[in-house]
Amino acid sequence: MPGWAYLLLSERGEVYLGATRSLRRRFRSHNSPRNDGWTKGRRWHLLAARRFATFDEAYEFEKWLKRRPDLKIIWKLRNLPRARKIVARRSYPFSPDDWLKVHRPSYVRAALKPEPSSSIPSSVFRGPEGPAA
Repeated sequence: MPGWAYLLLSERGEVYLGATRSLRRRFRSHNSPRNDGWTKGRRWHLLAARRFATFDEAYEFEKWLKRRPDLKIIWKLRNLPRARKIVARRSYPFSPDDWLKVHRPSYVRAALKPEPSSSIPSSVFRGPEGPAA
C-alpha cells in the first residue's frame, strides 16, 4: 500500500510535516473538530505531498526531514507559489514571503536554485502529487 509524506500550511502560517497511508483521510482528520493532536483548532491546507511505494518509505522520509530541518525548510520554500495562492484565496493575515526573511540565506538560495544540489534528492522538492485535498 502506498504512503505519503506531506506538508500542511495553517491559517496562522505554521507548517506541519507528516506521513500517512491515506492522504485524503489524514488531511480531513487534521481539520476535524474531533482532532485532539498538535494540529487541532486550526484550518490546514495541503502545501506539498510526495507519494511513496509504501508507508514505511514515507515514514522514513518524514523522519529524515525531521532530522534535517534545513531540507524541510527548502521543501517549504520550494512551494512558496502554492502558499501564496492559499493565503490570497483565504485572505489570511500573514505573507508566505516572510519565510524568505526568517530563514537562513543559504536555505533560500538552495530553494530558489533552478536545479537542486546533488546532495539533496530532487524528489524532496516536488509539489503536491496526487489528489488535492
